[in-house]
Amino acid sequence: MSFTLFQRPIHPELFNIYRQFDFSSQRFSATIWVTAHCHVLTISAGSFHITELIATPGQPLPAGALLAKFQLPGQTKHTHVFGNSLKYHCGFSITKPAGPQHRKKMHKELKHLCGKNAKLINLPELSEGDDPAFTFIQFSSTDTQLSLQTRHSRPERNEMITTNTTMDMGKIA
Repeated sequence: MSFTLFQRPIHPELFNIYRQFDFSSQRFSATIWVTAHCHVLTISAGSFHITELIATPGQPLPAGALLAKFQLPGQTKHTHVFGNSLKYHCGFSITKPAGPQHRKKMHKELKHLCGKNAKLINLPELSEGDDPAFTFIQFSSTDTQLSLQTRHSRPERNEMITTNTTMDMGKIA
């Protein structure tokens, strides 16, 4: 798996998108696509765009406007500052759950957190028997900050990928 950060939107034709979520505040809008690998997150503030994604090696991606790319696991966080008014930060981890029972338990626990700002997306086409594949998305925002947490269970890789993304559009000291 690799983490990639672009300073541009990405074309949807490059991904198998299972679900899309859009949300916004007065200063920004965000779109998240749930994909077979994990997610693609694009944040737009006026004419400024930033896109983070986690993909498998070999995924065709554009070369233009690339800000960062590295393999996971490995690096556990990335911060990028744009001028003095926008700061992007993402922390991530990849864990190997203790088998299908652990993923089923986590799925059940996350289901109880769902509501206006938290979504659980079941991916039966990626599940293996009763071992669930799913993506959990939880977000909060103010006029100057977006916080997004995702959890991706992919049984075929026996992995749980967790991301915590923050975009701060306030004055940076």
